[in-house]
Amino acid sequence: MPPMHAKTTSCLLLSVLCACAGTRGVAPGPAAPSAAIRDAAPAPREAPVPADALALVPADASLVATVDVVELAASKSFPTWRGWAQEHSCLRSDDLTWLTGQSARIVFAGRSTANQPVDLLVLLQGKYGANDVERALDLLADQDRGATAKPRSHRMHGRFSVTDAGLLSAAQLDEHLLILGSGRWLDASLDLISFEAHPRWLDGSATRALAERIDCQHKTVCAQVQPSGPTAEVVEAELGAVGAPSLGHNVSHAPLALALDAKAGLRLAVAMQLGSAEQADSVVKLVNDWLWQVGVFAHLAGFPDVLDAAKVRAQAEVAQLDFPIGQDDLESIEKRVAGMLQGMDPPQCKAPAKQAGPAP
Repeated sequence: MPPMHAKTTSCLLLSVLCACAGTRGVAPGPAAPSAAIRDAAPAPREAPVPADALALVPADASLVATVDVVELAASKSFPTWRGWAQEHSCLRSDDLTWLTGQSARIVFAGRSTANQPVDLLVLLQGKYGANDVERALDLLADQDRGATAKPRSHRMHGRFSVTDAGLLSAAQLDEHLLILGSGRWLDASLDLISFEAHPRWLDGSATRALAERIDCQHKTVCAQVQPSGPTAEVVEAELGAVGAPSLGHNVSHAPLALALDAKAGLRLAVAMQLGSAEQADSVVKLVNDWLWQVGVFAHLAGFPDVLDAAKVRAQAEVAQLDFPIGQDDLESIEKRVAGMLQGMDPPQCKAPAKQAGPAP
């Protein structure tokens, strides 16, 4: 038993002993209940597993994203996107079939701090069987192309059985919820079930108001980001790589919410919280300038002219983008992208993960 759990158990045992010792020397009270009455007393109620997986995201998450798998799979473009995932990543067809067949919703969460590796949580909501924890671990292991299979071990964290494989851990909380991720952060997530007073991301999300502006919670994909440390550096570097260094510098530390709606065509919405109304106006200008440049290159590359439909505006300290793409234009873009992908070498994926034996 890990030290943390031993301490918890010791505290509980000490409380019971103190309670018993405290009765010595006290005037007799009512007669003790009979053994039959004691045996019939209900056991303490276990805290239920939350119906909403977001309730299991710890408060220190800097990135939280949800994917409506059912809505995504119903999109007309999903077969195309699925084909790209199979051809240009290490996701296999049977993995995607399992993931989309068993899962209705996926929640991703991440946290990053300076000089520390990024911690990741993946919560799968749907319908799962006894072997799905191992399958989910295999799927994650297959994406780490340079890693070797790690021995697996099992432990208890509270009432939940946790499977560890190197730095990754996984647990099945009930038939509707699987959780995977960095072992130390997964344990913190499980503690949110047993200890209601622990802070959770849902209680104080700094990006909630931004998400509500773009109705993020009801979209196919909803991401909320509170950039800090390495995350902010990645945002700035990625925007710089696509020709928008000034924009990257301005928004790298800006809380933002991003939504993708795939019900008909594709619609992107973004809301960013800037430091002042003047900075929000500046970001709107930078975004419009960048979209114009991208539009010129897209036209030369044979893509349909869709960027004119993008609307960027500022309201007080918030900058917003709304960018709809109709289904016909989306299919034209997909055909052009498919032609560009044909010349790419397939990824060097390792053989499918086989469950390693137990740790010695």
